[in-house]
Amino acid sequence: MKSRKLPTFDEIKRQYLGKWNDGTIQETRKPQILINPTPAQKELAELFGDTIAEPNGKFIMADFHPIVWMFDNDFKEVFYNYFNVEPILEEESGTYADKEAALQTTTITWNHPISEVLNALISNGLEINCFNEFDYSPYNCFNQTEEFEPNKFRIKHLENKIPMVYSLSATKK
Repeated sequence: MKSRKLPTFDEIKRQYLGKWNDGTIQETRKPQILINPTPAQKELAELFGDTIAEPNGKFIMADFHPIVWMFDNDFKEVFYNYFNVEPILEEESGTYADKEAALQTTTITWNHPISEVLNALISNGLEINCFNEFDYSPYNCFNQTEEFEPNKFRIKHLENKIPMVYSLSATKK
């Protein structure tokens, strides 16, 4: 795993991405670059807040917990910062769906503390109704996992000691 510093998100958008429409990428000049999740949580929350126009409209999401993204690929050491201090660039083989796929990709990600996600939603008119954390993943998409119940995966040596997924629901005020 290689890691190096990158330019800002706006510089990356200008360099690698075509136009954006409703938060989705329409064109990509360099398809080997995957960007997920966006560092622009505030902009996404604004999009969600605007999309849920009706008062009492519901917003529900589930995502991998930012704790998961702090570790190296084998979950042996804390490798990245919990806070959104800089983009994370990794060169990887395979995909999250097929680790053995004959594909080399450069992936750009950003870690977001839970407070950044929650505050972005709150500041855009969404009231948090429910927040949950789970000590497993519903997908076998990480190294060093074991299935401890049907469709529930944990990191073998970490067992139930870290949150792996969180979910929340919010209502438009």
